[in-house]
Amino acid sequence: MKLRMLIVDDEPIICMGLKETLPWHELDIEIAGEAYSGLEALAILEKEKVDLILSDIRMPEMDGLDLAAKLHEIEHPASFILLSGYEEFEYAKRAIQYNVRDYLIKPVDVDQLMRTVESVCRTIRAAREKQGSELRNQLEHRLRQLLMQAHEGVHDLSMPEQEMLFPLPYRLFASAVPSYDHLSYGMTDEAVRQLHAAWQNRIEARLKGLGYETISVFVHPNLHFIYGYGSDGLQEEVFPQSFCTLEWNGSDIPLWVCESPPQTSLASLKNAYEQVVLQLKRLEIGMDGGTKERRQEADAVSAYPEALEKQVVETFFQQDVEQLRQASRELFLYLKENLFLLQESWKVCQLIKVLIYRRLKHVGVRVDEKDSYFTDADLFVHNSYASLERLYWDELMTLQTIMNSSNVGKNRWVVNRVKEWIHQEFTQDLKASTIADRLHITPNYFSHIFKQETGKSYNNYLNDVRIETAKGLLRDTDMKIADIADRVGYNDYKYFVNVFKKTCGVSPSEYRETRYQ
Repeated sequence: MKLRMLIVDDEPIICMGLKETLPWHELDIEIAGEAYSGLEALAILEKEKVDLILSDIRMPEMDGLDLAAKLHEIEHPASFILLSGYEEFEYAKRAIQYNVRDYLIKPVDVDQLMRTVESVCRTIRAAREKQGSELRNQLEHRLRQLLMQAHEGVHDLSMPEQEMLFPLPYRLFASAVPSYDHLSYGMTDEAVRQLHAAWQNRIEARLKGLGYETISVFVHPNLHFIYGYGSDGLQEEVFPQSFCTLEWNGSDIPLWVCESPPQTSLASLKNAYEQVVLQLKRLEIGMDGGTKERRQEADAVSAYPEALEKQVVETFFQQDVEQLRQASRELFLYLKENLFLLQESWKVCQLIKVLIYRRLKHVGVRVDEKDSYFTDADLFVHNSYASLERLYWDELMTLQTIMNSSNVGKNRWVVNRVKEWIHQEFTQDLKASTIADRLHITPNYFSHIFKQETGKSYNNYLNDVRIETAKGLLRDTDMKIADIADRVGYNDYKYFVNVFKKTCGVSPSEYRETRYQ
């Protein structure tokens, strides 16, 4: 970091000697000018950026201490080193009062002067670095907030009080990895952090090579933004092909990179966000500049794929996986050829799933609409046709599994399975609704098919199993009747007695007495 120093002394020859004979370039110092009094120094400081002042004390009009006092009063950030031919305690005391960095006695040893200036420069640079780091953290935090608001659909991001914080003008750069779901599958959190670091470094290196300063934020695992500013070439496109590659873990990973036109106000950040995200969405469907006309044509002639929608639904209920796979492929081929945006494509998929859901419900299969197969797709993760098709296929297979587990058309298997559960769990509170939940069918439909297959209602069948078990315990044990009732699943003793008598024609105690006859 280059620093600028002002030399102040009422003797021009001393100013020239300090300026010309010492190797200031070795300390990365540029001489901002010379002044022969404190007043001249103030005039220069009004016009020039100065980081360090090397000043004599004794001067006409305004001496070095008065200059230091004035700068302290107006809170000028320049650091001060004073030179004096007098070793007086009062001078040193006042110098400390005005935050003078060092106080050297003439004649000054050149090596000592260079060491002193170097030490002060280190302090300045460390403070600037810390200040810059804090400001960058503040800007990153605020930029992340603003972009997250844009990402979440907040309409008004205009905040004039933030304008002074953010350097202007700027370009907004957005980047994403195609088919991110495939790349990130099975990644640990640490691997994702490493990917993000390499990704950010790749884009920043390109920009910094063109003179940009950058502020980087991720608002999503697969959506990275850079606020780029400070470049003389701000008007020129950095990524004209909207593409670059990232070398990571021995592979070349493609990156889509889109950029906004130069922006002159923070109030336009929302528009810049929408521009670059829309560009990314167009890249996701292969719609670069050469295919924009195709999209316009597609909008004019392509219709909703109603026939393909019907084909998918019909093959789903035929339970032919290969035919269903083919129908799904034809659907996505149509969406791709007609340049449906991924968001539009997913809406088609959702509508098909709703139609399937309605038919499943009609035949008695219960599907909870709150389950995962009815949630929105994260289109920043599933950001290609292939990725979206994989997700859609997985959800169709989930619905197939639910349908198969309900065994529509295979009622006997269902009832046999339920009988097994009854014999295993009859001692518990085994309601028909509980069994229906396990089968993903409605209680009414379950009751219907159970009676159809067994000739008995579910509750009568359950009572029969319990009563037969109770009869065995009454014959073969001396357990109390109340304990037997509890053992076979009746919490209410009187209810058990009533059911037993209704089923067997005698009460439990009368039945037990028969074993002695």
